[in-house]
Amino acid sequence: EKIFLPFIRYQIERALRTMPSIYLKSYREAGITPESIESIEDFWRIPPLPKDGAAGHVGLREKVEQSGYVVVEPNDLEEKGISTGAYFSGGTMGTAVPTFLTDWDIEVESQASIRGLYACDIKPKSVILNTYNVSHKGGYVITKALCSLPGVHYIQAKNTDGPKNLVELIKNGSREGKELLLVGAQPPIREGDIQQKGSGRDLFSIIRENAKIYNDRVDRILLGGFRIILEVEKMSRQGPPLGKPLTTIYGSTEVMPAFYGTPYDKSNPDKICTFNNLHAMFGPHYVEVLKLDERFKRWVPAKVGEKGALAFTTPFRQGTIYLRYLIGDVATIKRAEQDCECKKTL
Repeated sequence: EKIFLPFIRYQIERALRTMPSIYLKSYREAGITPESIESIEDFWRIPPLPKDGAAGHVGLREKVEQSGYVVVEPNDLEEKGISTGAYFSGGTMGTAVPTFLTDWDIEVESQASIRGLYACDIKPKSVILNTYNVSHKGGYVITKALCSLPGVHYIQAKNTDGPKNLVELIKNGSREGKELLLVGAQPPIREGDIQQKGSGRDLFSIIRENAKIYNDRVDRILLGGFRIILEVEKMSRQGPPLGKPLTTIYGSTEVMPAFYGTPYDKSNPDKICTFNNLHAMFGPHYVEVLKLDERFKRWVPAKVGEKGALAFTTPFRQGTIYLRYLIGDVATIKRAEQDCECKKTL
C-alpha cells in the first residue's frame, strides 16, 4: 500500500483533470477524490469503469462513440512535449477503443514482458522464431521484449500468413541448438477456426506440414492472443500439448502484460505449475478479480475459489489512465500466489 496508493492518488487527480468525460461524474457521485484514498479499502470504493455498459451504465466504448477518441487521451501530455501513439483494441464486440501510450509506457510494458518470458524459461541466447503479428500492439510489445534479451537470435516471420515453411525460416537464420516457436494473435489454433483478427495459418497445419523440423528443432511453444487461453487450458489437461512444453502470456491492447502462464508439463513437474494457472504480474499494472458485493453495492476483490470480472489499474502510466477498468473477461482465483508450489511469483 505504501508504494501503490500514492501513485493511485496521483492518477485519480490526473484522471479527473485530463480525462473528465470518463471519470468526473461517477467519481463525484461516489465521493472519490485523491485525498479520500488512504487505504486499500478506500481504493475498493472507486467505481469500476466498464468497457461495455449495462443496466443503464454507460461503458467506455459508448463514451468513445459519443465524444470521439479525444476522451481517452490525457490532455496534459502535449503541453509537456510528450507524444503518444494510438493502439486500438480488436473491436470484436463493437467500435475499437484506442489506448494512447507514450514511448515510455511501451518501454515499461516491454520490460515487464521480459520478466514473464524469463518465467517461461525464455532466456538470453535463445533462438526465437516469431510468428506474432508485430502490427498488433501485444505483438509489438512482446517482440520488443524478445529483442531486448542479450544474445537472442531473432527470426521474424511474415505478419500476413504466418510461417508457410518452418524449414525455410530456420535455414535462413538457424544456429546450433533447438528452435523456439512463438505463435501469436494472427494464426488460429485449429484448421477452420474463424479468423477474428485477420488472416493467418492455423497452428495445427503449420506443425503438420513441417512435422520433422518441428519435432527435431522446436523446443517449446509460447502462445498469446485472442482466444488462445481457453485452447491452452484444454490442451494442457491432456499432458504436454502438441508434444512440447507450452507457455502463454495474457494481456490486452489496454494492458500488457497482465498474466503469464506455465501450464503443466508431466515431463518437468518441478518447474511447471501443476495447477495450470495464470500468474498475475507484479507490476507495472494492478490486477484484480472483482465480484459485486450486493450488500454495499460495490465491487470487491474475489476470494480463492471465486469467479469474478478482471479489472486493471494503471498506476504508473503516462498515457490513457485506467482505474479499475473492467475489460470484459472473467477469471477464477485458484490459489493465493504465495501458496502455489511452482513458486513463480513476479
